[in-house]
Amino acid sequence: MHKEIGEFKPDLLILDIYLAGLDGREICKNLRQHPETNNFPILLTSTVPAFWLSINLT
Repeated sequence: MHKEIGEFKPDLLILDIYLAGLDGREICKNLRQHPETNNFPILLTSTVPAFWLSINLT
């Protein structure tokens, strides 16, 4: 994956932390280990499903 991203040369990568079967943090770590992709800015983000917001934990 780092090779394709390195060839594409994006200005910014936006990764969700929770991906189906993947972890955005691991993808970020992997990209940082390769010279083709270690200089791109990466924004890690995630959404919180409404279900979790509706639970009162206090």
